Amino acid sequence: MQARELRGQSVAENIAEEVKKHVAKMKQEGMQPTLSMIRVGDRIEDMAYERSAQRRMELCGICAQSEVLKSDVTTKQLIRVIKQNNEAKNVNGILLFQPLPAHIDMEAVKEAIDPVKDVDCNNPLSSARMYLDDEEALIPATPGAVMEILKHYDIALEGTNVAVLGRSMIVGKPLAMMLLNQNATVTMCHSKTKNLAKICQEADVIVSCIGKPKFITEEYVTPESVVIDVGINLDKNNKLCGDVDYARVAPVVRAITPVPGGVGSVTTSVLAQNLLKAFHMQNR
Repeated sequence: MQARELRGQSVAENIAEEVKKHVAKMKQEGMQPTLSMIRVGDRIEDMAYERSAQRRMELCGICAQSEVLKSDVTTKQLIRVIKQNNEAKNVNGILLFQPLPAHIDMEAVKEAIDPVKDVDCNNPLSSARMYLDDEEALIPATPGAVMEILKHYDIALEGTNVAVLGRSMIVGKPLAMMLLNQNATVTMCHSKTKNLAKICQEADVIVSCIGKPKFITEEYVTPESVVIDVGINLDKNNKLCGDVDYARVAPVVRAITPVPGGVGSVTTSVLAQNLLKAFHMQNR
């Protein structure tokens, strides 16, 4: 048996097409949604994500502008740039690439982002709205991409058991709450979790966001498992791979997302969706 492959391209294109239609109508009325991307330093991963986001925004008709700051920028200087974007009437969304250098006060920086422009859900107020399942919440892009894939492929969540591997504030924790809001029963797993393989085997859906290349093998899954791989890693041959050993797991499970071509390909479309939502909240 070969698993059903849950590719992200069609999911991303469907979302982007809807955004593009709305943006085209807005442009006819003289409105231009704009995203401001703020990058600190020259991390290869950030630059790749920036290029990907730039392409997606352009395809949707959204203006995307980049501000690049030196890696030795101070917290105060970074907050000043964020506040300038908060106040800029022609900027509708702010995307801050992470992680930031260790010397930056991350909490202070997150709190500086205006929640109504916070398209990747960094500000604590944005997180609170998401946790409360507020319809105006701007959801974090990667967890949002996971939810869009599950929705697109009609993977039922209500009443199902979901194991989320990883408890970061960027993916694991917000994703767990979003799954709970869909009436799934969620088990949060982390580095101290015991009997991880057994927990995964008992889950209907497994979502891995731990950042360990090819960690999940056939011992963690069953023929009924749906596996969502959020990991972006390099294997020992310096080749891109996920947290899941695809070659060993795909022949066993019911459905699986590939890496690349899975969750990561949907994140920029969710960003575009959030940008459009932010624009409407600012202009109602």
